[in-house]
Amino acid sequence: MNESTWGMCFNQSPKYRRYSQSEKELNCPDWFEEPQFRIWQEEGLIVWNNIDKKIEALNGSYTLMLLSQLESQDNWKTEGIPITKQVAEISYEIPPRGRRKKKRAKTSD
Repeated sequence: MNESTWGMCFNQSPKYRRYSQSEKELNCPDWFEEPQFRIWQEEGLIVWNNIDKKIEALNGSYTLMLLSQLESQDNWKTEGIPITKQVAEISYEIPPRGRRKKKRAKTSD
């Protein structure tokens, strides 16, 4: 593979397959390990950074938003552009579990 600072490919559909370290795809960067192979096979635009060794799969709506941003601005050509994936974190408290009292079996006299 050509050692550029970044790369991209487009997957029209997911193609999940298990890979061993010795069995990498031809266009796959050398630094990929098992967690990156899962992302490499996801559907959408796959973008990776060879310097930071990071990869991300972007869905259709995010990719179109990114394309619109790239077309409307020129500063990304010299400054670069962050590609991030938005996640939602949900937290909730689990009420403490109280001790249950054992019920005594009623005995009839």
